[in-house]
Amino acid sequence: MGATFTAPASGAPWPDGRDPRATGSYVLAAATIPSQWHDLTGDGRSDLVAREASSGTIYVYPHSGSYNGTSTFGGRHAVLFGTEALNWIAVNEVTGDFAADLVGRRADGTLVVYPGSGRLQGGLTFGEAVEVGTGWNVITALAVADVTDDGEQDLVARWPDGTLSVYPHTGIFDGTNTWSPPETIGTGWNIMDWIGIAELTSDDSRADIVARRHDDGTLQLYPHNLWYDGTSTFVGPVRVGLGWHSVQIMTLVTVTIDDFTDVVTRNGNGELVVYRNAGGYNGDSTFHSPTVVGYGWNAMDLIA
Repeated sequence: MGATFTAPASGAPWPDGRDPRATGSYVLAAATIPSQWHDLTGDGRSDLVAREASSGTIYVYPHSGSYNGTSTFGGRHAVLFGTEALNWIAVNEVTGDFAADLVGRRADGTLVVYPGSGRLQGGLTFGEAVEVGTGWNVITALAVADVTDDGEQDLVARWPDGTLSVYPHTGIFDGTNTWSPPETIGTGWNIMDWIGIAELTSDDSRADIVARRHDDGTLQLYPHNLWYDGTSTFVGPVRVGLGWHSVQIMTLVTVTIDDFTDVVTRNGNGELVVYRNAGGYNGDSTFHSPTVVGYGWNAMDLIA
């Protein structure tokens, strides 16, 4: 990888269908989970970001301060224009200034960061795109989260052969030197068609993995171990849902103001739906029944 942060060629493929598993034990601890890495208005609440496919405009939907059906998020604010080249986005804090940033991947494989200003102010909400990597068009799934448990937000990537890698944040925002070379944390992940990473199992501040199997729509949770240790970083899996294959877009955001990360989805008829985290994982009861928080979201093709 080196300082240029150009993605290397993938290695030999693993047998298709191998179930990703890790070994080890874990203990759930008590802590407070901040939501500021999704807060774009400065009020301590997690906001939503979405890209309108037809125009390439990215909008912010501010959290209203209450979890109340279709009143949960306020009216949209246009913050970026001409982003048609992006095919993936995430919101997190990667520049070290304690303001939520927008991370995106372009179709040509360029990875970019739009530094957040810390305020919702139209076209000034995010700064100009900073290139942080190339060659990422071969990656089949991406996420941003603190996997290495050092307080910095890392990149997690799934290769076509099913290898799951983490690129540890170097602790400085420095273009193509922002993230270190990859380290393997799992294999066999090509059985999944969506992978998300956030604190889901309790309030221990450790990022867990939730993923959807492409064969039957089963949602599986992989809790973070007590330490970062290669393929032993995550344990599990634990089944936390069935029938999720009908969901078209999924993201992880703390919507319900209880410090637990929820699953936000958009279904085929354009409904924006929240599956509230029950406050710790308990098999198929980990997430509550869906609550509709918006309509007409079929115009959006990227949501974070």
